[in-house]
Amino acid sequence: MKPRQKGILAFLARDADARLFCYANAQVLKKDQNDEILRFIEFWEQCHGGPPRELVFDSRLTTHANLGRINAMGIDFLTRRKRSKSLLDAIATLPQSDWKLVRLNNVGRIYRTPRVLDQRVQISGYPEDIRQLAVCDLGQKQPTLLFTNQMKTPASQLGDRYAR
Repeated sequence: MKPRQKGILAFLARDADARLFCYANAQVLKKDQNDEILRFIEFWEQCHGGPPRELVFDSRLTTHANLGRINAMGIDFLTRRKRSKSLLDAIATLPQSDWKLVRLNNVGRIYRTPRVLDQRVQISGYPEDIRQLAVCDLGQKQPTLLFTNQMKTPASQLGDRYAR
C-alpha cells in the first residue's frame, strides 16, 4: 500500500477587470475550505469599501447555505455545480427541445455554440429557487453544470463570464 501524500489547498482570486491576482491563501485547511469564499468577501470589503459585484468560483469553496449568504449580501455569483450520476441521468432524460443553442462571444474558444438547459431548481440549504445551467458541447463528454443567482442574465453572457 502506498503512503498517502499530503495535499495543499490554495485559493487564488483574480480581478477580471484588472486581470491581476488580488487575493491568495495557500494555507487553506480542509475543514475551512467551505468558508474561504466568505473570507475573500471580507478581504474585498476591507480593501474596496463594499462587496464585490460578482463572484465566479468553484463550488468546492462553499456550501449551499453559504450561497444563500452570498445572495443575501446582494452579490451576483456563478459557480460550478458538482456532477452526480443521478443528476446527469435526470438531465439526460429531458427532451432535446428543452435545450437552446447559444453563441459565446469569447473569441478565443474553439467551442462557441454550446447547447444550454436553463432551469430553476431547489437545493438543500439554499432558501429559494436557484438557476441551474447545464452546458453541453464545450469539448467535454459530460455537461458542465453551473449555479447562479442571476435570473435574468442571458445564458450566453453567463457562459462567456464562466469561460473567462
